[in-house]
Amino acid sequence: MIHIEKSNAEVLTSLRKAYLSQLPEFQELFIELMVEHSTFYSISVNGKLAGYAILNQENILIEYYLEKQFIPFSTIIFNKLFAVSGFQKVYCKSFDSLLLASCLRQS
Repeated sequence: MIHIEKSNAEVLTSLRKAYLSQLPEFQELFIELMVEHSTFYSISVNGKLAGYAILNQENILIEYYLEKQFIPFSTIIFNKLFAVSGFQKVYCKSFDSLLLASCLRQS
């Protein structure tokens, strides 16, 4: 069962560090400056914290991360995130393979 709910930055700190460290390039300052005023979502699968998403003040998805064991479910989770948050746009870094692949599957 997939559960997505609003959360806070403190709860997701370790996952966000994992996300940033696995990116092959540094995150753009443009995105990083939005994070402080954004809405955080925790993503759980069968009661286990699986990842997170961040939507900025304009409800644009700016980060989407899943732990490796949950990546096979990324399409289902991405669709559920869309249903829960209602985002219509994504700021997608070309070097963020999970987010880019999720977006391309939706187009």
